[in-house]
Amino acid sequence: MVAAPAIAIGRLDGMRVAIDGAGRIVVPKAMRDRLGVVGPSELELEEGDGRLVLSAVPSEVTLLDQDGHLVAQRGPDVAPIDWEVVRDLVERQRR
Repeated sequence: MVAAPAIAIGRLDGMRVAIDGAGRIVVPKAMRDRLGVVGPSELELEEGDGRLVLSAVPSEVTLLDQDGHLVAQRGPDVAPIDWEVVRDLVERQRR
């Protein structure tokens, strides 16, 4: 008889957050930074087995070759980002 593999039960970097009367929660900044979630942005909420799972929605982009350079062109549902966001992302990658 082969034993079933062990399943780890617990949280990976979980945090307790409060929910207000309108159903809003705040995702802690440290967690948003680690996941690269910046606002305003769209998130996907799923329910299953008594749990809520919140996930970032992938951005729709198309990669184009422009004069030998790879350029990402955003889709119609992707909000433009400003230089401050780009600068923050670059600084985060340098650390």
